[in-house]
Amino acid sequence: MNNELEYKRVQLVNKPRFTITVWVYILEYCARSLCSIVHRAMWNGSYNTPLIFVTKKGNLHIQVSLTNGETRAAITDITIPRHQWWKLTFNYGKEFNQTKSTEFSFDSAVYMDDTEGLFVIGGSDTTPGFSGFIGKLQWYRNKAVESDQIAYPDPHHPMFQLDFVNREIMCQRFKERNQRLFSAYKTKRNTISAEDSCQQFLYRYIQQGNQMEMTNKCLQSDEPIPKYHKHIRRIMKYQAAMKNTFILTDANRMLYEKGVKLMEKGLRSVKAALPILKQSACFGNYDAMFMVSVILNNGIGVKADEIQSQAYLLLAARGQHRLSSLSLGHKHMYGLDGVPVDKEQAYPYLKYVADTTREDKEIYKNTDVYTESIRLTDEDQIKQQTDEDGDIFHWLKFQAKKGVLSAQQNIGRALFWGSQGLKRNIHTALQYLRMSAETEDAQSMYDYGIILLRGHGTSVNETEAMTHIKKSAEKKNPSALNALGWYALNYDRNTTEAVKYFEEAYSLGCPDAAYNLGILHLTGGFPGKTVDADKALAYFNFAGARNQIDAGIQVASLNMKGTSRHRRHIQIGVEWARFIAEKNPALGLVLRKALKAYRNLDLQSSLFYYLMASDAGLEVASFNSAYLCESSQDGMATVIEKDCQWRNYNLSTLREKQFVHAYSLIKMGDFYWYGCGKKQNIEKAAEYYTQAALKGDPHALFNLGFMIEEDSKLTDDFWIKLKIPLKDRIERNRLLKSLYTRCQESKHTEAYIPCTVALYRILILEQWLKYKFILQVVGFVVVSVMAIFSVVMIYRHTNAGTGALLRTTI
Repeated sequence: MNNELEYKRVQLVNKPRFTITVWVYILEYCARSLCSIVHRAMWNGSYNTPLIFVTKKGNLHIQVSLTNGETRAAITDITIPRHQWWKLTFNYGKEFNQTKSTEFSFDSAVYMDDTEGLFVIGGSDTTPGFSGFIGKLQWYRNKAVESDQIAYPDPHHPMFQLDFVNREIMCQRFKERNQRLFSAYKTKRNTISAEDSCQQFLYRYIQQGNQMEMTNKCLQSDEPIPKYHKHIRRIMKYQAAMKNTFILTDANRMLYEKGVKLMEKGLRSVKAALPILKQSACFGNYDAMFMVSVILNNGIGVKADEIQSQAYLLLAARGQHRLSSLSLGHKHMYGLDGVPVDKEQAYPYLKYVADTTREDKEIYKNTDVYTESIRLTDEDQIKQQTDEDGDIFHWLKFQAKKGVLSAQQNIGRALFWGSQGLKRNIHTALQYLRMSAETEDAQSMYDYGIILLRGHGTSVNETEAMTHIKKSAEKKNPSALNALGWYALNYDRNTTEAVKYFEEAYSLGCPDAAYNLGILHLTGGFPGKTVDADKALAYFNFAGARNQIDAGIQVASLNMKGTSRHRRHIQIGVEWARFIAEKNPALGLVLRKALKAYRNLDLQSSLFYYLMASDAGLEVASFNSAYLCESSQDGMATVIEKDCQWRNYNLSTLREKQFVHAYSLIKMGDFYWYGCGKKQNIEKAAEYYTQAALKGDPHALFNLGFMIEEDSKLTDDFWIKLKIPLKDRIERNRLLKSLYTRCQESKHTEAYIPCTVALYRILILEQWLKYKFILQVVGFVVVSVMAIFSVVMIYRHTNAGTGALLRTTI
C-alpha cells in the first residue's frame, strides 16, 4: 500500500469531490416508490454516498450521507424522458461551478468513502432497478467535472448501435397497422354478416339510383400484402372471426409457433422464419426474441449481426426471460460476440436465473423437464433415454406393478421431475411413489411424505405426511430428520428442537440440513449464538457441493459480498451463480428438444436447439453443436456464417476444468497442431493434449508421443504436470515408452491396440539402435548364407534337370 496516497484518500473522505456521468434509457418508471440507477450498498444493508434513484413519476431522488452520520435526500423537479438515451451528470465538490437546471444544498459536509461497500449500477438483491438500460458510465474520483467538459460518446458506441429508438418506433407502427387491419377485417365481416348476400347491393342501387355514394378506395383489408406479412394477415382474419378485440398475446404466440415450424423444416428455412419471429418479438414474445438473437449471433441463413443479437437479448432479459439472461451472463464472463469481459456485470444476470430456479422447478408445469447434460458421444446415456411409448418405460411400468422397489422409485422420480425423456406428470408419479412408500422403504416414505406435506400435485395432507416422515426418520433417513427439523422450526416455532434434528441429519451427510444450519447462523437464529456469516458459508459450501440449490445461491452471494474473514471472490461467486442457474428447467426443455430431434435423425433441428443452449452458455450444448457440425454429412454447417465446429469446441473448453470433456480438449489440440487456424501452434496443442491426458484420455497421450516423434520441442512443464519421473524425461525413447505405456494401460480398451503397436515400434527401434552393428553383421551373414544356399539349390536343380534330359535322349 502507498501510505501517502492512502493518507490523502482518508483526508478526502469528509471533503469529497467526484463526478458521475451515466447514460440511461428508461422504458418504464419505477413500479415501486424508488428504483436504483446507481447506489453504494454497505455490508450491513445501509446506503452510502452517492445514491441516485428514480421515482414513480420519473423524478430523481438524490441521497447522500453526511459526516455527522445522518442522511439527506432531495427529489428533483426534472422528469427523466422515456424511450430515448438521456445523459445524467451528478457531481459534488468545490471545483463545481456551473449553471444547473436543479440544485440542492446540504446543511453539513458530505461523507463518502469510495472504498467501502459496493458501488452498484442498477438494482441489486435488496434494491430494485428501473425498467430500461444503462449505457456508458464514467466515475471521476477526487474531481468535480463540468458536464460540457465530458466528451460525448462516439456515435458508433454500442449503446447507440443497439438502435432502441428506431426499433420501438417501427414496432409501434407495426402494432398500430395490425390493429387497424383487425378493425377493417372486423368491419368487413360484420358488414357481410348483416347483408348476408350481394343482392342487397343491387336493391339499394335501384332504390337510390345516382344518389348512392361510390368510392374508388379499397378497404385496408384489401390492400396489397407486403412480403412476410401473409401470416400476420391470416392471424388477423382468424381473430376478427373468433374474437371481439385484438389479443396481442394470442397473435405473438401464433406467429412464434409458425416461425418454429418453418425453422424445424431445416436450417435453410431459417431465413424465411426470421421475419415472422421478428414480428412475434415485436408483439412481446420473449422466446421469439431469444431465437432471433441466436440466429443473428451465429449467422444461420443470414448475415451475422452481433449488435442486433445483443439488442434482442437485452429486450428479452428485461422481460425476465431465463435463457436470454443466461446468455448475457455467459457473454460477459468471457467477452464473447462483441460483449466486453465483465464478471461483475455477468453476476446479476446469472444470479437472477439462479434465484428463480427452485421456484421454476417446484411450480408444476407439464412442459417442464429435468435439465440433463447428455453428450452425443455417449451412446449408453442416449440409449437410457425413453418416452411414454419407449421399451424402457414399459419395462419399468411392468416391474413397478410387480412390486419391484427400484422400478417404482425410478419411474416415480422420472415422472415427478420430467427426466429420462419423460414428460412431467406429478399425478401419475404420485401413484408410483405411494406404491414404493407402502414397502416402508425409508427414502420412499420420505419422498411421498414430503410431497403430501407441500401439496405438490395433490392436496396437502399434513397428518399422513408427518406419519410417513416420522417412520422414515425412525430408520435414520437424513432427509426425514431434516424435514422434522424444518417442521419444528416453521410450525412448532421450536428452534432448539429444530437444531437438534438439523445437526443429526447433517452428521449423516444431508445437504438440506447443512443449508438450514447455515441460514440460522447467517440470520442470527441459532440459539445462543450471534450472526456468523463465515460459519454459515462453511455449511453452504458443504450443501452447495451436493447440489442443494438454495445453498449454492448463498455461496454465490457471500463470495460476491465477502465476509468478515473472507474477502470478495468474484470468480467463485459468478461460477456458483452459473452452476445453479444452469439447473433451470428452461434449459432442460431446449436440451430435450435437441436430443429428441437427434434421436429422430432430424440433425438440423437438433443442431439449432443445441446452438440455442450453447448461446445460453451450457458447455454440453457447445460440445454437441461442434460434434454435429463435425459429423455433418449434408453440409448443414455451411448454412452458418460463424465457424460452427472449432468455435463451439473452443467454447466448451472455457468452462471450469472439471466440466470440460477430454474430447473437446483433444479437438482443440488438433486445431493448433494441424494449423486449422492458419498457423501451427505447438505449445497450445501440447497444452490441450496435456489437459486431456490429465483427465485420463489415452488419445491425448498418444498424440503427445506422436509430437515427440515429430521432433517437437516441448518444455518440461508438460511432463511435470503429467507426473512423469525425471529419469524418464532425460532421453527421448524413454519418454516415448513412458507415454505409450500409460496409453496402453488405460482403462479405455479401444486404445490398447494402437498404443501397443506404437510401444512395440519404439521398443524394436530402441533395440535396433542399441545393437545396430551386431544386428547388421548378423543380418549380413544370414542374407549371405541364404544367398549361397539359394545359388547351390538352383545349381543342383539345373544339373539334375540336364542329367535327366541326357538320359531321356540316350
